[in-house]
Amino acid sequence: MNTMQKVVPVDVVGVGLNATDTLIALDRFPSIGQKVEFQTVQVLPGGQTASMVVACQTWGLNTRYVGKLGDDSAAAVHRAAFDRAGVETHILTAEHTASEQSIILVDGSG
Repeated sequence: MNTMQKVVPVDVVGVGLNATDTLIALDRFPSIGQKVEFQTVQVLPGGQTASMVVACQTWGLNTRYVGKLGDDSAAAVHRAAFDRAGVETHILTAEHTASEQSIILVDGSG
């Protein structure tokens, strides 16, 4: 029995970072000890390697992503984004682990 899988050539392989980005829009940054209300919140797939692979796929290249995700809702966001873009994935799931996440505050000037 042959256990080797046939590897299909691709144009770009990305190995590494993915992180779910939570973008929070503020009118202005708070001063120390101050609170401000936020306007909107967006949860988006991100991370340098994952974003690069999805961009390359969108530009017409055949891509493969190799990386690790937790077993949380952030992982589902990434899996769905890779599927929508048509990226071939080889993802290790780290059970009982949160995926990488970033919180990005954006002030009124962008």
